[in-house]
Amino acid sequence: MESHLASAPVLLAVFVVSALLGLPGSGMTIACGALLGLWWGTAVASSGTVISAAISWWLARTFLSKYLERWLLARPRLAAAHRVVVAGGWRLVGLMRLSPALPLGASNWVFALSRLRLGPYLLVTWLATLPSKLLWVNLGVSGRTGLRIVQDPAAAPPEELAVLGLGLVGTVGALVLLGRLARRASL
Repeated sequence: MESHLASAPVLLAVFVVSALLGLPGSGMTIACGALLGLWWGTAVASSGTVISAAISWWLARTFLSKYLERWLLARPRLAAAHRVVVAGGWRLVGLMRLSPALPLGASNWVFALSRLRLGPYLLVTWLATLPSKLLWVNLGVSGRTGLRIVQDPAAAPPEELAVLGLGLVGTVGALVLLGRLARRASL
């Protein structure tokens, strides 16, 4: 993992550019975990999220403001979402950032036009996206660990096997519970 720390600036740059282009960030976040581990991967993914939000905010308030306002007005759903964000302020931005269903890049442009001040906007963006970043990065770490164990089972320390096993049991349990809840809800 330490040998991959040199790739952190490249991962950060690719993360920021992909978010600015509106590409999904989950793959990059998983890659951060697989290459950098939990803590460094989370730091890079979280930094990329905040940096891309700051750049989007700045561009939307300067060079792209007229274009983005026309773009927003031409899309009634986004215009309605923008009005709601303006009314809800940073609290609504935080709640919306908690949802993994909203693409980071696209929401950055809508939020940037909301007239929120940069400091509170970046703080709420960082705090609200941190839980999902930890989960996606951990998925990358788990994938790397699982691949290493498959390649050489004898080299895996017992505690890694135990954690991986507990994670597998927890995942299966969550899926079973989710299935039961879905069946009950459909009755």
